[in-house]
Amino acid sequence: EDSQMIGDDFSYFAELAPSAYFKLGVGSEELGMYPLHSPMLNPDEKALKIGAELLTLIAVDFINNGGESNWNTIG
Repeated sequence: EDSQMIGDDFSYFAELAPSAYFKLGVGSEELGMYPLHSPMLNPDEKALKIGAELLTLIAVDFINNGGESNWNTIG
């Protein structure tokens, strides 16, 4: 796996409230592999279903556990 240095302001929001951050890969060899901010990027929309399912699982887990999360840091 290639390491990446990424930066944004998410950590500032995470200081204020419980937070989670994940990257959803949308690349596809069939559609072409381009960097995220490239005008040539053509994301594989099948990834949207995966992302929606993951966010749903996290939300349901949070609700079912009385506002506590069972998700651990992965990385």
